[in-house]
Amino acid sequence: MLTHDVEPIIDTIKSLSQKFNNQTSASFLKLSGGKLEELAIAKDDIQTFSQICNSALESDKDEIIKLIYLRRYYEILDDKGNVYHVLSNLFHKRVRAIDTREQKGQNGEHPEMVKVLFMQGCTEIRDKIVDFSYADILKEISDIQSLKLLYKTCQNSYEKLQLFRFLDLDIQNSVVQKFINETYHIENDFICQLDPTKFDTVPEYVIEECSKALEGATA
Repeated sequence: MLTHDVEPIIDTIKSLSQKFNNQTSASFLKLSGGKLEELAIAKDDIQTFSQICNSALESDKDEIIKLIYLRRYYEILDDKGNVYHVLSNLFHKRVRAIDTREQKGQNGEHPEMVKVLFMQGCTEIRDKIVDFSYADILKEISDIQSLKLLYKTCQNSYEKLQLFRFLDLDIQNSVVQKFINETYHIENDFICQLDPTKFDTVPEYVIEECSKALEGATA
């Protein structure tokens, strides 16, 4: 069976493998540079995003990449507490963090995040990423040259797309823009999925469009 749907893979290889007497096998197909590549999918390759996130946090990935995984982890948990708000403000490049849990004031804006809550969020992040500094990361993601370099050194397309969103570049191709948005958010994810650091699920043409836009970007 050839499919774009990951659910049958999850069922036959992981969840219901015994029902199939462990006789099924699966492979991931990827077209890259005009060459079709095949990568076997094992039971351990199908992970929850919690597992994927923890693996990323324990790796030697760049701190910005780790924070991207961490933000998505809290989003999947539907935990919009202090950590999520700190990361959300950081990724929106806000010098002064706002608190969207509070109602907007007369000026139509949410109030500034209470300092003690902001610090609590930062402390919780440091439980996962010891050297985390809001100011330092804000400076990095506000530097287009720094982001360009990190984008080019990323080893998988999933992480490239997450970084690309920081650049706020205009993509004219609506199909590519839709793919970028859906990759960033969680509404189309399953409880289990293939690890994006191993299985490059982003179509090649999407990354090519992003890379073209990046080349023309200036500070």
